[in-house]
Amino acid sequence: MGDMAKHIPVCVKYRKKIFGGKLYDYVWRPDENGNPSTSPMRKILVNGIAYMLNNRNVLLAYNPSNGWGSYDSFLQWLISYKEACEDNPGRKISVDR
Repeated sequence: MGDMAKHIPVCVKYRKKIFGGKLYDYVWRPDENGNPSTSPMRKILVNGIAYMLNNRNVLLAYNPSNGWGSYDSFLQWLISYKEACEDNPGRKISVDR
């Protein structure tokens, strides 16, 4: 779903800081993009989810041909991620690669 996320622009302002770029940068590499906590990440995810809902037909072209994921499963995962951010405001997000 990384390829799809690379085609989803996001731009949000949170406490005088602008978080902009591609959804991929924040979902897969938050540590390299200002390491937003769950509060700004929630806004980033809402922005990305809105883009997905408004551009479904364009984004369907990025469904993986191998069947590993889909627009619908990615959207549901992002919604769950947003809800986790809502349930844990102000928490640090960490990644492990």
